[in-house]
Amino acid sequence: MFGKTLLSIVGLLFAGSKFVSAEAITFKDIPVCGDAYEDKAKCEDSGNAETYCYRNNKLFGFSSDNEDKSKCDTVLQLTSERINIVTLGDAITPVTLASIGSAYIDTVAIYDCDATSCQRVTGLVKKEGVAEYYMVGTGSGVDTPAVLNSDTEYLVFDGTGAIAYSKQEDSFAKNASRDGDNLCVDGSSVLWETRKKALCGADSDCSYYDCKDGVCTLTRVNTLPKSIEGGDECDPATCTDDKCAAGYHLVGGNTLYYCDGSTGCGKAALTEENIPIGYLVNADGGYIECKFNAGSRVCSAAVPTAAGCQTVGGLHTTSDGTVFNLCLDTTNDISVDLTTNTDVDGAIDSAGKYMIALGTTGLFGVAGRADAAYYLTVEVDGDGNVTVLKEADSVRYRYTATDATTHTSTLYQVYDRATAQGKTSPNDICDASGAKPFEFKLVQWTLEPAANDAVDYYIEGDNTDLS
Repeated sequence: MFGKTLLSIVGLLFAGSKFVSAEAITFKDIPVCGDAYEDKAKCEDSGNAETYCYRNNKLFGFSSDNEDKSKCDTVLQLTSERINIVTLGDAITPVTLASIGSAYIDTVAIYDCDATSCQRVTGLVKKEGVAEYYMVGTGSGVDTPAVLNSDTEYLVFDGTGAIAYSKQEDSFAKNASRDGDNLCVDGSSVLWETRKKALCGADSDCSYYDCKDGVCTLTRVNTLPKSIEGGDECDPATCTDDKCAAGYHLVGGNTLYYCDGSTGCGKAALTEENIPIGYLVNADGGYIECKFNAGSRVCSAAVPTAAGCQTVGGLHTTSDGTVFNLCLDTTNDISVDLTTNTDVDGAIDSAGKYMIALGTTGLFGVAGRADAAYYLTVEVDGDGNVTVLKEADSVRYRYTATDATTHTSTLYQVYDRATAQGKTSPNDICDASGAKPFEFKLVQWTLEPAANDAVDYYIEGDNTDLS
């Protein structure tokens, strides 16, 4: 739910719950781990874990004897499309809710998993069979049960899922009438009826849940249509006014529209030849991926990972789904931030062109090559759209900066002559004593023709001065 749960230590009173005679605890830290722990076969299953990490829907544990973490000592595969409540001890195991309590609440962690990824969340966990609720989070906390306020609604993990709980006659139980989209749940697991009430009353920033009949689902991106006026829902297929936000919309899971935000939307302009290849910001939340497929161009909802830069050309996001990144280099963990905008009236900070390795498996449906020597140029516009370039007047040579010390090509932003000549500070691309330009040349200007004319292919140019 949050990177930090803001809890006091003793005698804590927060919006909707209070803790009495509490002892301080520290929840287990679970960072993202490297690819060395990807394969369960590398685990010894010795059952002596003391530290932990997460990767690709698995939790890994390591003993103190395994200081280099060359192999893990225990592993647990999280179950997709459900709430996973686990305890992290010598082994990593699902929690038995009937036995949860103060003695080991600091070892408990909650993961909300959809079909493709898992996200660590925080909130109230109900002990099975009794009216005891424990706050499970990250960072610091307390070990005693929460006392719920009768006039407050909560999000509770009770073994059946993420459930809206409120006072029902003499006890707290599921509120089967709770419906709503993007409802705020704060750091104390209080479920706010409206986001505006949360603005003035919540004890922390919100995580957002869609609730239907009291059963709630974590929303990783904003999926509501972004109507501009009047609250009417946007239908790009029929929109002829300003009801649809400017930008790209995906209808029916595969039909791409572009709306201008004032006079409506049109599919006609997005013909087979004009559909951009890459990642497009979805005006209704998240991203759309458009790629080549069997000679056609097809679009679908992009599925970013929360596990970091794992695949060149892959889209990944922060755990709360608010910042999207394009992975350029898995070895050096280099990505382009597609979201951050420090000048709210201007373009995103990372707008520009970047070289990206095509590799052997290819990108966006563009076939890879066995020699893995080819590159594509992608452009990140001011809104965060990522498109593969095929320019009418193809640029014969492109240049990126190199690392100022090693002069290796691990820096991928493209500079043209004008922008390069403005980069003369120490270690900039045109600083005589710092970084040096790294050259790429258009493959059409070599003896080896491009595989097709849908994109511009590049290979490394003359970089003998860097040796």
